[in-house]
Amino acid sequence: MRLRDWLQRKAVYGTGAQPLAERHPESVAPVVFAPWSTAFAAALLAGRRWSTPAAAAVLGAVTVRIARKLNGTEHPYRLAVRLTGNGALATLSQTSALLTRHWWPLTVVGCALSGRVRRAAAVAALADIALEYRRDQATLDPLRYGVARRLDDLAYGAGVWFAALRARSSAALRPRVTR
Repeated sequence: MRLRDWLQRKAVYGTGAQPLAERHPESVAPVVFAPWSTAFAAALLAGRRWSTPAAAAVLGAVTVRIARKLNGTEHPYRLAVRLTGNGALATLSQTSALLTRHWWPLTVVGCALSGRVRRAAAVAALADIALEYRRDQATLDPLRYGVARRLDDLAYGAGVWFAALRARSSAALRPRVTR
């Protein structure tokens, strides 16, 4: 299969997000965050001096809250730390997907205007490649895998945006925050 055909297929896949989001608004969102993960991601994306301590405070509060709910278990805090860590990793993965896949046109504009956005986009792109390369057990070398991954995201995201603009709806682009 030629590169052009592969990219067109990925873009066509992206166009399917909009009609699905219109039909099933509760089931289709580029990301689904809990309120705490929204605060965690927002703190890190702010890229300020206070960001890391604020993100750590969010994780600490979540860990304590989970541990209290697990009070009857043998090691509630150990389990709560592991669950919170897994949730934080999932939040970072979803945030990376927003920046590099679903919202990449906004990310490009942000990169042109802000060094913080450029750093966040670079970290998101590289972290995504590293995490997915291991998960996929890719047969490509990391560089070619990374290029293919970014091209896949650009094509899919272009399809999502094309369909959203055509339908004059942002349903397929809106994250969902749920308890």
